[in-house]
Amino acid sequence: MYRWSFIYLYCGKISERDIPIVIKLIRTLELQKLPIVFCLMRDEEEKWIGHLKQRVVYRKFTELEKEMYAHFLSKENRKTMRVISSEFTRMAGEKKILTDQDIETLTGRMNQY
Repeated sequence: MYRWSFIYLYCGKISERDIPIVIKLIRTLELQKLPIVFCLMRDEEEKWIGHLKQRVVYRKFTELEKEMYAHFLSKENRKTMRVISSEFTRMAGEKKILTDQDIETLTGRMNQY
């Protein structure tokens, strides 16, 4: 038995353009024959990507800036990480997958696919 690989595909506001390209790629390369599940992460409001960008900004602060704003950064960083985690869980919980035909919504658990 094969172990399945999950590939999470992030789609923001322009998902209508990107999804058909990926579906065509799955079909052309016959990826549906491999033990791969393409999980669609739909973030139409782009909340998740906004918080990821915020996290990158925090990481670019110098050591001096991190010391000066330690209390603020610590609090905001924890808040940002909670949002990133909860948004990922929400998007993954929608159980949208791409096949060589279309987008499907799984009804069972992912590990039963």
